[in-house]
Amino acid sequence: MMRPVVEAGRTCWKVGRADRLAFLIDGAAYFEAFYHAALGAERSILILSWDLDTRTRLLRGAADHDFPNELGDFLRALLRRKRRLNVHILNWDFAMIYALERQWMPMLPVPWLPHRRLKFELNDRTPIGGCQHEKLIVIDDAIAFVGGLDLTKTRWDTPSHQVDDPLRVDPDGTPYAPFHDVHAMVAGEIASGLGDLVRERWRAVTGRTIAPPARRLTTDLWPPSVLPDLSDVPVGIARTRPSAEGHPEAREIERLYIEAIRAARRSVFLETQYFTSGAVGEALEARLCADGSPEVILVTRQNSDGWLEQHTMDVLRARLVRRLRQCRHAARFRVYCPTVPGLRNGECIGVHSKVLIVDDRLVSIGSANVSNRSMGLDTECNLVVEACGDTRVRDAIARLRHRLLGEHLDVDPVRVKEAEQRGRSIIAAIERLREGERQLCECACEVAAEIDELIPDAAVIDPERPVDAAQLWAMVARAPEHRRAGRRILAAISVLILLCLLAAAWRWGPLHDRLDVPALLETAQSWRRWPDGVLLLLGGYVIGGLLAMPVTLLIAVTVAALGPWLGFAAALGGSLVSAMTTFGIGRWLGRTLVRRLAGPSVNELDRRLAASGLLSILMVRIAPIAPFTVVNLAAGASRIGLEPFLWGTLLGMSPGILVAALFVDRLTAAIVSPNSTTVTLLVVAGLGGWMVVASLVRRLQSVRHPEERRDGQRVMPAGG
Repeated sequence: MMRPVVEAGRTCWKVGRADRLAFLIDGAAYFEAFYHAALGAERSILILSWDLDTRTRLLRGAADHDFPNELGDFLRALLRRKRRLNVHILNWDFAMIYALERQWMPMLPVPWLPHRRLKFELNDRTPIGGCQHEKLIVIDDAIAFVGGLDLTKTRWDTPSHQVDDPLRVDPDGTPYAPFHDVHAMVAGEIASGLGDLVRERWRAVTGRTIAPPARRLTTDLWPPSVLPDLSDVPVGIARTRPSAEGHPEAREIERLYIEAIRAARRSVFLETQYFTSGAVGEALEARLCADGSPEVILVTRQNSDGWLEQHTMDVLRARLVRRLRQCRHAARFRVYCPTVPGLRNGECIGVHSKVLIVDDRLVSIGSANVSNRSMGLDTECNLVVEACGDTRVRDAIARLRHRLLGEHLDVDPVRVKEAEQRGRSIIAAIERLREGERQLCECACEVAAEIDELIPDAAVIDPERPVDAAQLWAMVARAPEHRRAGRRILAAISVLILLCLLAAAWRWGPLHDRLDVPALLETAQSWRRWPDGVLLLLGGYVIGGLLAMPVTLLIAVTVAALGPWLGFAAALGGSLVSAMTTFGIGRWLGRTLVRRLAGPSVNELDRRLAASGLLSILMVRIAPIAPFTVVNLAAGASRIGLEPFLWGTLLGMSPGILVAALFVDRLTAAIVSPNSTTVTLLVVAGLGGWMVVASLVRRLQSVRHPEERRDGQRVMPAGG
């Protein structure tokens, strides 16, 4: 008998018994199950989430309900009805860049869902570049939900995924595309273990404790409409947790994936939103190159959401898929995307699930994508079940895979099982059943060669460990240690610029749907013909600053639309006007609210700004550790004056805007049709301009800190 993959302290945090377990496929099933389970709550509802929207409708359809249906009203009504119930919600403290796609109410410094027994906290303790990504709910330590779905908008859908489903709309009534995900519901001892996880996270973030329920429930919270897929089965809890705040790093999910793939004999089935993990890719490559290779079936989305993610995360996926297709047994590797009739050409269902099934003897479901950040940078939680020779568990895992493939192929799961048995192959069964309009299409996962050449490796776009902004700052701001200090400053600036731009590519995909570059360029060019066109552009910078648009994008569009000299003046003026506006807002709001708006990194930024004034503003304009709007808000909330803020902005941004003006023809080409030549030329020219200002920074710092010796070691002042 093979050694078990699931082992506490190695591939999972702990193992607990589940009295019942159910696989909930798609948002409608999860939302309804949570609704009915929460109705029975007596003492505690714990929610750990990446996003949460109080306007989310939990039940949809013609049925009448005698209890509120929207999440916020639902929780308020529960608290009014049940006097011993407490609700604790820990949500990710997202940065302002997500303001357009998220609900603002939880961010404001007023009680959210005002009730003394509802505690809502934003987690601002995540490392720079990381996020709280778990989707976990525990009710009375008796029942729990873990998977890929948050209680937020654009997540609800049914397995039919009809293109014109009138119920699939956001809280404003706007339709959204078909969306596929998977969640798990467990009851019993394992739910108590998940409660311990949430309580530990709450204590680490808030410094306060949540007492576990004092006694076992006498009522059964399991929704009668949900039939369990398994009963009395051990379940492991696997985590990703970066090292921070004195807590050791946990990479149990990554270890689980790697060891499960190494142990695979017949098949590895993956459903995942992203497919970029280097460690998982190496494990799959080793199996596909070895004798006795298993089949590897990947179900994912055709393209990521938004232009920026398509030009970053999809590029990394294309590279990994290309490697696997060059393996010795590449014929046993397939990539599919699900589609339904009515979708536009090239579109598919939005696969958001995070599922791993190996040999029908192990299944993992949770929040972790097959990406570097999910394996090491973000906080994640997965549930894992292993058969260990139990045919009852093996059959349940196989039924889940048959259900997933049956949904995607629009056939009964029994037909999937029969086709697999007939051909002794999952791939052969899929190919045999791909006969209708709704099916699994083969996904090429290809990107244009010139785009592939431009994008750096995964360590920059999809990091697996936190970015240390303080160290990067020190690399740039420290006085020169020897003659080659200029090269180090250039390298640091280059890294910081890439990190800023590529972090935007990772985090700003949904926002970029609203920032179509050709459309912005066309609008700016049309304004050029108007008498007051330049004033309109200046107003556009103010609006862009308020919406946290990337200022580099606004500058590029301005220069490309207005030409070199008028574009330079308009871009510089617009940047200054936008900076002053958001600086004033930051001063008016004050430090507490700005910290919530800008995210956790603003504390370090605020300290730097207050300490060094003009020099610090100049530094963050040259080598930004935070977006343009975040810097402006933080500066306004700090003790820095308006005059040094404006001078630092003017000196720090002028070289980049001037380079854009001088290379306006290449800039236009890079925006409309990017290729390696145009973009490389712009990058080299831009860095040259920034080096001039970097030299000025070094001279300013030498004057500002005369106590530093040439060897770079600080001399402590007398009495210090």
